[in-house]
Amino acid sequence: MNTLKRIRVWQLLLVMASVIAAAGCATHYREGQPAYGSSYYDDPYDYYYYPDSRVYFNISSGYYYYPDRDRWYRVRELPPRYHLDNRGRVPLRIATDKPYSMQHDHQKKFRPNSQYKFEPKRDQDERRENERRHEKHRSRHDDRNQ
Repeated sequence: MNTLKRIRVWQLLLVMASVIAAAGCATHYREGQPAYGSSYYDDPYDYYYYPDSRVYFNISSGYYYYPDRDRWYRVRELPPRYHLDNRGRVPLRIATDKPYSMQHDHQKKFRPNSQYKFEPKRDQDERRENERRHEKHRSRHDDRNQ
């Protein structure tokens, strides 16, 4: 009887260790790239968020999302009154095509930096770089589909 109890204890310990090990393998990423990288996503992040102007940029679609009064707009070319600065850029992975649906959370988590002053060159460079990122994403996607 004593041996049977030991076997049951060892079986229970083995099951518990397996469950703990399996739980350690499952991870959930809300933002950022997994530590091991990912071949599923072409780019490490789906969006860039600019807290200073409350603008999102979707790398794969090339669309900007920006607020104006009580509405959000989706455009390929951001109006000049919205300024982009790569120093404040936040890469995000968001599982929605409406990134602004999480704006309230992002605004709390990612504060604008009051020390950044508008610099036209930074804005122009960032817009060009976003266009380049989108084109790079498109060309990789097009290459896979041929």
